[in-house]
Amino acid sequence: MAPPRSAKDAKSADSRTRRGSTAVSDAQPLSLEDLADKIDTFENNMMNRFSAVMDEVKGIKIRIDKVERCIDNHAEKLKRLDEEHTSMINAIDFFDRTIKEHRTNISRLERSIINPERMEFLEHVNRQKQVILSGIPFRTGENLLQALQTISTKIEAELDVRRDVDAVFRLKSSDRVMVRFQSSHSRDTFFTTYRKHPLKLADIGFSVNPEKKVFINEVLSEKVANIFYHARRQKKDKAYSHCWTINQKVYIRKTESSPAIHIKSLEDLQAL
Repeated sequence: MAPPRSAKDAKSADSRTRRGSTAVSDAQPLSLEDLADKIDTFENNMMNRFSAVMDEVKGIKIRIDKVERCIDNHAEKLKRLDEEHTSMINAIDFFDRTIKEHRTNISRLERSIINPERMEFLEHVNRQKQVILSGIPFRTGENLLQALQTISTKIEAELDVRRDVDAVFRLKSSDRVMVRFQSSHSRDTFFTTYRKHPLKLADIGFSVNPEKKVFINEVLSEKVANIFYHARRQKKDKAYSHCWTINQKVYIRKTESSPAIHIKSLEDLQAL
């Protein structure tokens, strides 16, 4: 059996009972409008957060795009550097080969200097590939290679200057043009054909002095050139018919019907 409560305890219990009744009566249930507002507020908060996340993602994507472009730029630079490196390697190889060729040529020259007979032989071989065309006036903007092709076509020498000619150039400011062929065979073909079909300036497009002849001559050694000079003087002085050279040899003919005489020295001229 519970002990009896005092008057003070009874009063306190009564007070708690009244407060509890008041708290229960104050707790009101949420209306649909309040619930809708709370849901809207929650959705707005979530949308704001989602928008902030998307903005952050966009920022990250922009930074990634910049990094990718930077990588592409560096890749392009690396590609160019690689190409430049390859070009430099090729240039070094070219210079290396050129140096070796120069060393070889220097060695040959040294051997030629030591051996004069060999030098004379090499000069002879080189002269066998050359001719000189005399009497061609200088023209501004002239194309000597094209002029040579025109001459070849006129005399029907079947010469392809881009294939058969090594170089063509004017000797200083004179009317003489040097032609160096790729081979002595091409040179002999052109030389022999021209001798049979000599041209005039009109034939190669000149209107000034159109009847002036264009002569062809071999490139002679100093010794042969000296003999040829005196042979031509004797031809003029003694009214000989012809004087010419072929394959580094000088010939003279007294009359049209007389045999050609090979002039080997100045003494041979004096003996005529």
